[in-house]
Amino acid sequence: MKTKITIETEAKEINRHYLLVECPMCKKSNHSKFNKIHQHGSNNNLDNRIEHRGGHCVNYNTHFIIHITDNTKRS
Repeated sequence: MKTKITIETEAKEINRHYLLVECPMCKKSNHSKFNKIHQHGSNNNLDNRIEHRGGHCVNYNTHFIIHITDNTKRS
């Protein structure tokens, strides 16, 4: 059983459909130094808030605490 990892992060971008989060655990590929971006539904809500979401990480059991703030890009 994989150990659950809680990651607290700020959303990079949000729109009416998705919020985008950079995952510090996943890389774009085995040969990349760049982190993968995970997307979660935004529930048609662009307001500042905190969301709790399960991760999409393949190799890890992650739970994200996502802060949507004034720094989060709206599109």
